[in-house]
Amino acid sequence: MFGRRNLYLKFSLLMAVVILVISIGLYAQYVYSRSLAQDGAKKIADLSALALKNEIEGWLAGKTKVIQDAGNMLALIHGQESQSLTFLKIVLKNNPEFSSLYFGGVDNRMLNASGWQPPPGFDLRRRPWYVVALVQNKLVITEAFLNASRDDVIVTIAKPVYSAEGTLLGVIGGDVSVRTVVRMVQATKEPTEFAFLLDGNRKFLAQTEQGGNRPVEPVEESATRNHEIQTLLDMGRNDSAGIFPYRMNGRNGVVAFQPLAGTNWILGSFISLESFLKTDEQLKRAFIYTLGSAVALLSVLFFLLSRFVVTPLFALDDSVGRVDVENSPAYRIPEVGGAEFGKLTRTFNLVLDKATYYLTRMKETEKRYRSLMMQAYDAVFLFDLDTMEIVEANAAFEKMTGYCFPLEKPLYLLDLAAEEAVDVRRSLEEMYATGVLHPALRKIRTHDGRTRLVERTGTRIEIGGRQYQLTTLRDVTQERQRQQQLHKDLALAAQVQRALLPAIPRADCFRITTVFAPQGFVSGDVYYLEWDQPGKLMRGFLIDITGHGMATALQTAAVNVLLHQVMDLPRDVDLSQRLVWLNRRIPQYIDESTFAAAIGFELDLANSELRYAAAGINHFLLNGDRIDVAGMYLGICEDEQFELNRRPIGKGDAVCFMTDGISDIFDRENAWGGVQASQVCRLFDEGESTDKAQDDATAICIEVRGV
Repeated sequence: MFGRRNLYLKFSLLMAVVILVISIGLYAQYVYSRSLAQDGAKKIADLSALALKNEIEGWLAGKTKVIQDAGNMLALIHGQESQSLTFLKIVLKNNPEFSSLYFGGVDNRMLNASGWQPPPGFDLRRRPWYVVALVQNKLVITEAFLNASRDDVIVTIAKPVYSAEGTLLGVIGGDVSVRTVVRMVQATKEPTEFAFLLDGNRKFLAQTEQGGNRPVEPVEESATRNHEIQTLLDMGRNDSAGIFPYRMNGRNGVVAFQPLAGTNWILGSFISLESFLKTDEQLKRAFIYTLGSAVALLSVLFFLLSRFVVTPLFALDDSVGRVDVENSPAYRIPEVGGAEFGKLTRTFNLVLDKATYYLTRMKETEKRYRSLMMQAYDAVFLFDLDTMEIVEANAAFEKMTGYCFPLEKPLYLLDLAAEEAVDVRRSLEEMYATGVLHPALRKIRTHDGRTRLVERTGTRIEIGGRQYQLTTLRDVTQERQRQQQLHKDLALAAQVQRALLPAIPRADCFRITTVFAPQGFVSGDVYYLEWDQPGKLMRGFLIDITGHGMATALQTAAVNVLLHQVMDLPRDVDLSQRLVWLNRRIPQYIDESTFAAAIGFELDLANSELRYAAAGINHFLLNGDRIDVAGMYLGICEDEQFELNRRPIGKGDAVCFMTDGISDIFDRENAWGGVQASQVCRLFDEGESTDKAQDDATAICIEVRGV
């Protein structure tokens, strides 16, 4: 009896110990499984957010490159307004995701490829996209905003444009819809249950609702109505990547944040732990059943526990430990144990399928990036910011430098740079501080020891947890040579143009001074003077052809021939008739996109009379008074008639005819009442007004000294 009791007691004690050990073991396994599930959820959430981040950044990189390349081209053709506008229209046509593409110059002139014209008084230099781009002095992406029709959300990508000499020319900008980004986010599939994109003001640009996609509600409404959404907004204010525990709709899970490079946007991805913890209740029931049946079924319990719980769980843990989505994407966890563990295994494999899908998309994105890099016209190379070793380059780089990949020995940045090491370090410090290298002229050393002048730009990227710099080199050696030759050609053209100007007539009864100041090398202005000694008649014409540069200068040379012809008309042909003659013939000598402004005049000393007729140059100075006169531009209407005007004139009077390069100065400074006609040329000769001119400046000043 005592032996049985003792045995029963021992057995009971043993059973109690076993039950305790089993209970502790089951609880430990439960906790361990929950920890594995949480770690898996964090990893999947981070992979999902990272894959979507790379997809969106790839899309943004394509759009920013359009603006970058367009800005570089505008810098090259600046001053050729029609060519610049045509180029912008071509770029806009080839990039339909842009709703508008435009360039705002420092002179408040806008070139808009969509055809929109600013209203009077519109100052583009005060627009947010213009101001932000200049303040940050780099390519920027503005905050998202509703377009004018309030049917789409757009962002503006803007970049300052500088000339080769570093002079600010203006800002190029493009409006692009974020509809594509919204579709990327809304297309997010399982295991992500809720994905969202926040802008710099922590407002939603895009989101998916739990259970499926639907159009995004206004942020203000959803944030007010849903406390959980407001909590997400608060969590995303740190502007950095991270994974945080989070509870949504009564379910625990994790949310992963990823900032988007080049923007102040943050991408988020929420995954609940529900699908990872489907055996939670089963483990709890097994724990309770074990405690209730431990006495009667102890031996069976050991067998069943070993076979159906412990062994499959450890097998599952071992299988999960071999999961490597990146290096072994085809690996799947084999089914072990009974139906419940099989269900858990299938759940894990479903998660692996989704992770493999996103990893494949990420690798495809990387492949497309590498393809674009290799096909780029400019030289592109990638180097490790830690070791400064160049690890990859495209064919254009090999052609430019003579280094062919794969290399026989490592190539380092200092091997390529033909600049001092301190300058290289300064560039690296700029890269670490801002993440980008702004365009700058640098010298590189080729494989054969020669140096080449290039324009260098760069951006910092992260690959596999390491920091790299993606650098673009554009050879500007030939471009510089072309610019130098162009400079020589323009100087020669200016010399020829000045030689074509008429000599100032000699007449004791007049004092004649002139101003001929092109805005650039050559001018779109031309004039002609003729002194009829017997008739005591001084006649002349002043013509201003719109535009600048060589094309306009060539047109002035042709118009100069017309001026000689119109002066050869019979003396009884008055000024208004001479302008009619010019108006009918000048379209043959100028481009259809340009027009000519003119004024003709005669100082008749025999009759003490000033006669004049205007065609676009609608004011001049007589002594200290501004004289306004009406007249349509030449070449607009074939049948246009011009009014002949008369004023008395005598000894001591002075008259000054001028183009808008001079008259615009008087308009800006409201100085018409403070300048004498005889002073205009002197002011320019002394340099007081030359720097103020924003156009070709030409003037003819005639003082009457006798009759």
